Amino acid sequence: MDIKMVQEKLKKAWNFIDKENKNAISQIDYILIKNKNGIEKYMIGITCDKEDYIISPQSNKIVINAKNIKYKKRYKELFEERIEGFILTKLNDGYEPVYMTMDTHCRLWEFINIHQEEMDYISNGLYKYFGFCNETGITHKTLEHFYGAKLNDIYWMFVENCFNDYQILLSETIGEKKVILGFQERLYMPDMKTTFVFKVFVIDRESLQIEYVDMHEKIDNAFADYTTHFFGLSFSYYKEKEYENKAKVKEFKEIMQESVW
Repeated sequence: MDIKMVQEKLKKAWNFIDKENKNAISQIDYILIKNKNGIEKYMIGITCDKEDYIISPQSNKIVINAKNIKYKKRYKELFEERIEGFILTKLNDGYEPVYMTMDTHCRLWEFINIHQEEMDYISNGLYKYFGFCNETGITHKTLEHFYGAKLNDIYWMFVENCFNDYQILLSETIGEKKVILGFQERLYMPDMKTTFVFKVFVIDRESLQIEYVDMHEKIDNAFADYTTHFFGLSFSYYKEKEYENKAKVKEFKEIMQESVW
């Protein structure tokens, strides 16, 4: 989403806020949007008198104090009811992040770091958030500079070293795509037998959205699948680059001819 679009969403979010309360609100902390039947449903986080609030303009409960957050039943056992968990569960349920302050990012990274084991249950929301970080240039180094303290590189933990709860064995970035071969070690009861399962993913490099996924029981089949996608993506990418390069050289030749005359 470009800057102009984000500014439009921010302006619309401010319009949802009661005019009488605008002066008491120090900032908008985040904006989440869910498109339902062509209608945008907003979830707006604000800070007012040093308290966190959530504004849901299309809901009966327009303003909610963050202290009174209630998760859906399936999330209640995962972690304590806090604003960070609220954001991630909303992303998991289909909302998209469109705006977020650096302070909110820092809070989310700390929360994810503390609750790493629970993230598997909200992986859609987690990778949607990391995709948003990618698109907006948020890294742990950026946040460390803002935060003034060291942060664990959770992006590396969940994306570079592991993806979708699968340890990464092989990965290659090809243009805007990334192909991954991941594995899980599983222990089966009652004979306590250990086995491996494999998955091949093709994902968008920035948004981290999964475009292809298949599971394999044998590593040879998984590797063949990975290789097929690797060469397929490589061929498409380099053909496209060849076309772009030829067009650029042709354009430069025309400029050279004009310069001669």
